[in-house]
Amino acid sequence: MELISMSIIFSLVALFFSLPLLFFLTRKRNKSQLPPGKTGWPFIGETLSFHKSGLTGVPPRFVQDRMQMFSPRIFKTSLLGEKMAVLCGPDGNKFLFSNENKLVKVWYPSSVMKIFPPSPSVKHSSDEEIVRFRKTLASYVNADALQRYAGIIDSITKQHLKTHWENNKEVIAAHLIKKYTFSVVCKAFLGIDDPVHLEKLSGPFDLMAIGIKSLPINLPGTSLNKAIKASAAVRKDLLEHIKKRKVDLMVNKSSVPQDVLSHMLLTMHEHGEDEKAVSVKSFGLLFGSLDTVSAAITFVIKYLAELPHIYNEVLREQKEVLSSMTGEFLKWEDIQKMKYSWSVASEVIRLIPPVQGTFREAITDLTYAGFSVPKGWKV
Repeated sequence: MELISMSIIFSLVALFFSLPLLFFLTRKRNKSQLPPGKTGWPFIGETLSFHKSGLTGVPPRFVQDRMQMFSPRIFKTSLLGEKMAVLCGPDGNKFLFSNENKLVKVWYPSSVMKIFPPSPSVKHSSDEEIVRFRKTLASYVNADALQRYAGIIDSITKQHLKTHWENNKEVIAAHLIKKYTFSVVCKAFLGIDDPVHLEKLSGPFDLMAIGIKSLPINLPGTSLNKAIKASAAVRKDLLEHIKKRKVDLMVNKSSVPQDVLSHMLLTMHEHGEDEKAVSVKSFGLLFGSLDTVSAAITFVIKYLAELPHIYNEVLREQKEVLSSMTGEFLKWEDIQKMKYSWSVASEVIRLIPPVQGTFREAITDLTYAGFSVPKGWKV
């Protein structure tokens, strides 16, 4: 009995001392399965480095440097207070897009949700709302709509160039292109073309663009706090415009511009929405269209300035289209003749995509390129 008791005691002691070693080895093995990389400072992570790469004019450098240091396929980091696994290259994109709502779902930083709060009148989840809105929008913003707006966009373009570009030896292109894009989007989506109203609306958008990429700290004076206040002011203005448009539609539909706003107002009751829900969508539509289109146009101008032989070919094609035009403004058939110009724009977007990437959230533990991405991580 004594020998048995001693044996049990020795076994318990050995087990007690082996547990820390077992825990260490297990923890080390699990940790090694995570993607290579670094997470930076607590909470802040590598957010400052991410912003720095954008301020220096080479946003992709943040990703490129880590692909070289850690892995060309996947690496881990921490941005905006979130642990992230960055999937790189065409294979990474294919993996994410083919597993939408299976392994991953759309995710937005908390700062985005504070600046763009969902409408309280919508009874769907935010994910369902986004999907449904995309389908609704696709039924209106299509090739037919582009044909209708060709002349309007051409008119706005000519007026913009005459006002801001002509007779100037030097201009700040990026700033003016944002101004131009904003006027086009407001006219096409909301039917707003009054210069005073446009100026009032455009002011807060820069604050919101900064706030979206800031740390999620909502204190007076912070970028996020300024963005939230700017968002509230714009949404209030848009709601007033929407209510006025609704009255105009009820009085005389034929004289009201048939833009995206009119389409949403005429169909909002089908989805159980009200004017506030439409204002939220209109706001998101405005903001989502600005930086992407502005960035693409800006980089097209950049490359045309740097590559004279490409510029000369684009100029030649544009002169040919101009000489064959039958009216004062462009028509859809005129735009279809700009095959070389379109190829140039497409190549610029391929070289420098207007958006660095999109966020997803892992809805289950997943494996990619031999590494594990835990549920809840952002990818």
